[in-house]
Amino acid sequence: MLWKLLTHPFRPLDPTVHDRSARSECVFCHVEKENILAQSDGFIVFRDRKPAAKEHLLVVSRQHIASVRTLRKEDIPLLKDMEEAGKRMLLSLGHPEETHIFGYHIPPFNSVDHLHLHAQALPYHNTLRQVKYPRSERHDTLKGWTWFIESSQVLRTLEANRNVTIKPC
Repeated sequence: MLWKLLTHPFRPLDPTVHDRSARSECVFCHVEKENILAQSDGFIVFRDRKPAAKEHLLVVSRQHIASVRTLRKEDIPLLKDMEEAGKRMLLSLGHPEETHIFGYHIPPFNSVDHLHLHAQALPYHNTLRQVKYPRSERHDTLKGWTWFIESSQVLRTLEANRNVTIKPC
C-alpha cells in the first residue's frame, strides 16, 4: 500500500485505462440489484456501505472508467448527469440542498478503481470521517493539494483541458 501511495500519482496511466468495458473482478461492475436506489443507462446509485455522513450515496458509472484521473473533456455530460442524479436522490430522501457535498477521491486515495461520485448530506459522523473528504477552499479552476476533488472542480478542470491530479490542477 505504501508503495502505491508513493508512486501512483506520478507514474503514467496504464495503457489499457481507456478500455471501459466491465471487469469481472470489479465490485462496482457487479452491484446487486436489490442495493440499487436509482439507475439510468449511464450510472447506478446506491448507499455507501461505510457511510461517512448522515446520508452517503455512491453514483457509479456503468462504464468501467478507472478514476477521475482518466476522465476526458467528452465525459463532462456523464459527470453532470451523475451529480444531478445524486442531488435528486438526496433531495428525495429529505436532505436539503445546503447540506449536499459531491466529489471524487483521486488515486491512490480511492478504495475501488472504478469512477464513483460521493453524494453526501452532511453532517459527517465524526472528525475522522470528515478528514477523508477534505474540501479545497479554492473555487476557481485550480484546486489545492488534496486527495478529494469536488464535482464542480472536476468539471472546471476538464473544461480547461487539464487532467485531475492530487497536486493543484
